[in-house]
Amino acid sequence: MRMTGTSSLAGNPTLSGLRRNIRVSLRYLTAWFGGQAAVVIDGHVEDFGTVELARLQIWQWAHHEVLLAEGLTVSQRLVDRLMREEIAMLRRRLPGAQARIEMAEQVLSEALGAGEPPAFLSQIAYEALVGRPANQEADRPAA
Repeated sequence: MRMTGTSSLAGNPTLSGLRRNIRVSLRYLTAWFGGQAAVVIDGHVEDFGTVELARLQIWQWAHHEVLLAEGLTVSQRLVDRLMREEIAMLRRRLPGAQARIEMAEQVLSEALGAGEPPAFLSQIAYEALVGRPANQEADRPAA
């Protein structure tokens, strides 16, 4: 299969699309840290696949400084600002989930701020959840 460029596609990404990717990622991760595998967000059933796609799109737009339809350029600074706004709204909406929101913010920020996007956000999230790298075995007493 041959990959083609997207510069010939009509239209540009939008600020609302960027914000939605951030919102869905934070809301899903917050729910995931609470034990939910699938979550209804804005009338759609979302799972970790949604977050994997959303965070890669956010990373790609910021990394390549994509021009949004509204005339803004996607930068790490813009992404950080939108994340702060979305986190503030999430904190107001879910006052009992502060620790989970913090974990979601940390995991998403780590993935979006990386020079290269991590292969799987789910691995980073799992490591944050259990407090150790996913490939590290639990300590076992010697026999």
